[in-house]
Amino acid sequence: MKQTTANSRTINPNLAEALVSLGLRVPQVEHITGVSRTLVRAFYEKHHQRRSPSGLMPNSLTWYTESHEVSVHSAFFWLLFQNHYVSLKASRPSALHSDLTSHAYCRALATYQGICGAEGAVIAPERALLLVQYLADRLVLARNIPGGDTIKLIQCASCGTHHVVAAHYREYTCGECKDSRNAKKAH
Repeated sequence: MKQTTANSRTINPNLAEALVSLGLRVPQVEHITGVSRTLVRAFYEKHHQRRSPSGLMPNSLTWYTESHEVSVHSAFFWLLFQNHYVSLKASRPSALHSDLTSHAYCRALATYQGICGAEGAVIAPERALLLVQYLADRLVLARNIPGGDTIKLIQCASCGTHHVVAAHYREYTCGECKDSRNAKKAH
């Protein structure tokens, strides 16, 4: 692995290829890994037999709270990322935050997609990346994402399931628990 001089970020073609194989678009992989766009495009075409899609990246943090399913999957991905980040930081205490974040994102995405399968994954790689950027910023308070104080991770007060919810909640009861309580009251 080579070090860049501009921002001391590690250039990592192996990570770039792994991110591409997980479905992340070329510009994001180039930004994360420091690998040239030409090489990342070649990786993308090798793995997907087509060019990387273009278009705007998601930028709304409130998307993660739109439904019960999205909220739970977002929380699951959040916890996977944090677990991988902590594990990597413990094994590489002198590594750069950006490198730890990139590797933890890749591992969390691979784990998430492996558990959910192609049909069950609710969070696309770009949505997962936005969530990781938000989390990574919260870990070091390095930069602010617009609307950065709009979501948080919380457990349901009834069942204990983690959810991503709007930041104003002090206590949260998920829709599933509310529905079961209302059903019990109706009888």
